[in-house]
Amino acid sequence: MPTGEWVKVDSSDVRSYYSHGSTVISEKLIRRINDNIPEPCQENSQSIEEYLQVVPSELEVIRKDFETRNAELEKKIEQMEEEKMNLRLDMDVQKLEAEKLKKGKK
Repeated sequence: MPTGEWVKVDSSDVRSYYSHGSTVISEKLIRRINDNIPEPCQENSQSIEEYLQVVPSELEVIRKDFETRNAELEKKIEQMEEEKMNLRLDMDVQKLEAEKLKKGKK
């Protein structure tokens, strides 16, 4: 058979080939696959949970910052509305006192 040419292989040929040497081939294949998996380095050892921890995307970080800032601004708005209401009450009290003084002078 010339080198580099495609050869049509019957599936029964493949099965018979693997049935004879399947243990040797599978052991070699497993060893080869395992050799390609890097061993964990003890210097930079992390737990699997730490290593596989999901890192938030830039968009998620921006969204989280936006939500935090939005919550802060909502609190400030509530405080300002409360202060506005208190100032109106103070203003009403001042008007009533001014009217009483005017009536008292007349």
